[in-house]
Amino acid sequence: RRVEVDARALRATIAERLSHTKSAEKDWLWLATSAPTQQSAQGADDAYERLSKRRLTKAQRLERASSFAQQGLVAKTERELAELERAPGPSPSPEQLVTTRAWAHYHSRIDYPKASELFKKAAQMSKAERPRMLFYAARALSRTHQDEQAIDAYEELARAYPGSGYAEEARFLIARLNYGLGRW
Repeated sequence: RRVEVDARALRATIAERLSHTKSAEKDWLWLATSAPTQQSAQGADDAYERLSKRRLTKAQRLERASSFAQQGLVAKTERELAELERAPGPSPSPEQLVTTRAWAHYHSRIDYPKASELFKKAAQMSKAERPRMLFYAARALSRTHQDEQAIDAYEELARAYPGSGYAEEARFLIARLNYGLGRW
């Protein structure tokens, strides 16, 4: 993946210098949306917008924000979400924005309480993703050593969604946390 990113960045730079604008635009756009966390892709969004005279769309900004969130880069995620508000195109759902922020905090491994709070908020917004969001809200609590609260959250999830895979994993983690607390 890194080799492809480096190659596309080099190709975009060469194409731009040779005035092959369309080719450079395509590579800068790919770098900006598909590999924004890679070193060679730094500034690809600005290069694309400068060459194409078009702004990245809301969907493309959300894709970038999600990539930063998966790497735990909270500040960059927030920057992209701020840019998203000014970008053209249809707006993503509020749930998508909250979920992206939740993943950024979760993967940063710095602010699990904030991640838990955001996952709970996302769970309230989405019926389809509710079990998953509740699971990660509890998981974030567990990672801050709030085991009692995590057990309660896992139990609530297992009761509310007994047939989901997240409920099964929650039951396992309840036992594991109890074992860690000395409750054989």
